[in-house]
Amino acid sequence: WERLLEQNGCSALVRAGATGIVQAMTLSFGGLQFSAGHFEFAANPASLHTTITFRRIHLYEDMDIFLSVTVNEDNGHAEKLIVK
Repeated sequence: WERLLEQNGCSALVRAGATGIVQAMTLSFGGLQFSAGHFEFAANPASLHTTITFRRIHLYEDMDIFLSVTVNEDNGHAEKLIVK
């Protein structure tokens, strides 16, 4: 699992130890990618069935990310993406 995370842009998190590995796993569960200073929501919005929120994703020593994707209950489409 560690090697797969490292190959998909989470090598810095894996090197950070247990906390970093858990955060890297969270990124992969959410279809999130982070590599070379680029943060990306890579999941297909059409595949989401419910609103998803991640809080305090630690990317750098002094940077945490809040991410929320809101899914419209009527048609099931992702309608809003918030990154702070």
